[in-house]
Amino acid sequence: MLDKQLGMLLGLHFGDSLGATIEFTPPNYNKNTWHTTITGGGVFNWSPGDATDDTDLMLAILRAMSPNDIDLTKVKENFIDWLSSNPKDVGKTTRENLERLQINLPAIWNAQSQANGSLMRCAPLALLPPEGLMEIIKQVCLLTHPHPRCILCDQIFISLLQMAIAGKDKQDIYKQALVLAQGDTELYQRILLIPSTPWKSVDTSGYVVHSLVAAIWSLYHHNNFLESIISVVNLGDDADTTGAIT
Repeated sequence: MLDKQLGMLLGLHFGDSLGATIEFTPPNYNKNTWHTTITGGGVFNWSPGDATDDTDLMLAILRAMSPNDIDLTKVKENFIDWLSSNPKDVGKTTRENLERLQINLPAIWNAQSQANGSLMRCAPLALLPPEGLMEIIKQVCLLTHPHPRCILCDQIFISLLQMAIAGKDKQDIYKQALVLAQGDTELYQRILLIPSTPWKSVDTSGYVVHSLVAAIWSLYHHNNFLESIISVVNLGDDADTTGAIT
């Protein structure tokens, strides 16, 4: 179990650092030239193995956790400290709402704020016990991404991660994703189409639905970690985040 938990966290960093090199690029349809090694570079000139905002904010959550609990005030403080460190890459919704947190204002949302900035960081919450977990996920999400769809996607993601850590079959994980997404028509329909969706049609933008569906698609269509991560990051666009979530 501990190996799976550590693997999840290290896997997030791996996907993040691999994808960072080709973030904002178009899809690479030539498998012979796929990006397969952590090399750094990219639009932010990362060093090989650098953590982007995905891993940094994941660690901000992890550092506020004890084995069976989380200090939400500490999460908030860690987020604000991270923004104050002048990181290279900060998502628009994350920056706007962390700046509000700095002056003790609540996060705000609109139709344009359904970004993946909370989904990319929330994986450590899968390590917490189930009692009250959905509310904890919601509260962490509300700090920067209060749109109801962001909260739902985070809750689904953590539920699926817990199944994966427990060793559940990927077909069972996929079926549970459908069950949990039933309250959101768009998300449900996109997950429903995963078995028949070709690789070239997978969306990897910063939209939270695209990111969650891309990760589930890659799990469904591959049989090992490396194939799954490499396939999804070479679709480009928000490659570091889809890599991290996958």
